[in-house]
Amino acid sequence: MAAAGIISFTIRPLQWPQIQRAYVLAQAAMPNLTLEQFEQECAATLNPELREEKEDKEKQDLPGPRQDRNGSTSWRYADSGLPRCNFIVATDINDHIRGLCYTRIEEHLTAGRLFDVPIFIVVSLLQEQEIAAKLFDVMRKRALHAQCNYLRVWALRPENWSLLDNDEFRHRWDHGTIFPL
Repeated sequence: MAAAGIISFTIRPLQWPQIQRAYVLAQAAMPNLTLEQFEQECAATLNPELREEKEDKEKQDLPGPRQDRNGSTSWRYADSGLPRCNFIVATDINDHIRGLCYTRIEEHLTAGRLFDVPIFIVVSLLQEQEIAAKLFDVMRKRALHAQCNYLRVWALRPENWSLLDNDEFRHRWDHGTIFPL
């Protein structure tokens, strides 16, 4: 049992019933994000068949095996057995979402293998620092497990989700804090 004033929490991958609650946090980081966009990204992440179907649709009529609909290399196309993108949540004992991370692994032009965290949000009256530290520790462990060279937590808030797929924006080295691993 938790001590008085201390609320226990769990960190795990986002689950289907949590999507709408997680959207509230995601929208805080990305105000122009619509619920429909967020649900589509979550569905593609939570259901590998949907992700593969979406990737196949995006790859149609494009030269090269790793290009998205704009012809740029996309982090969505995995070249290993590891998940390339994921939503991680911190929840309290009542399953209220207190933290949200959106992560991905990509080959960055400067950093090499990069564990990228464009969304890292914590909302808690009593345990914000503790939850943030635990979330960061989980991200660091996942990055090490994925054999990444660096972990980056974004400081810039992208205006919309499409910027997360924009190579030029993603490959900038001036947004976020970079941690060597």
